[in-house]
Amino acid sequence: MTSTRTTSRISTADAAVIYHIPARTLRRWVNEGRLTSQRQGRAILVNCDELDQLADLRDGHRLPRAPK
Repeated sequence: MTSTRTTSRISTADAAVIYHIPARTLRRWVNEGRLTSQRQGRAILVNCDELDQLADLRDGHRLPRAPK
């Protein structure tokens, strides 16, 4: 039996509008490894479940930068 799991992804531009988080912040989160992403042409698509979790953690405040 094979299980197929679909992951919802959204562009950083759309996520910025929906979640009220600057696209620059979303791209930083991707670069820091906080969000997994995939490229589709020029767009960066991020995982919606991960974004929901980070948005809840953020709760309107800036998250500290991830250690390098």
